[in-house]
Amino acid sequence: MLLLRNVALSKPRFYAKHVLPRFIDLAMRNKDITRLRAEWIPRARGDVLEVGVGSGLNLAFYPPAVRSVYGVDLLQPNSNK
Repeated sequence: MLLLRNVALSKPRFYAKHVLPRFIDLAMRNKDITRLRAEWIPRARGDVLEVGVGSGLNLAFYPPAVRSVYGVDLLQPNSNK
């Protein structure tokens, strides 16, 4: 567990900061994954903590019943989404 904590707090290297987030974003745009997100995310209610918010692709699927979405992403610490 201590090793994970140290890795998570270390400064992201080029691959983790620039390449990996774009690859994940592209993979998450897959039609099958998008269909699953469109099916499950609208079931959310109240306050939501989205761990791994990334580029915010899930945000469009949250229904009005969601009061707040708190997004956390270790690979994009300066994201304002």
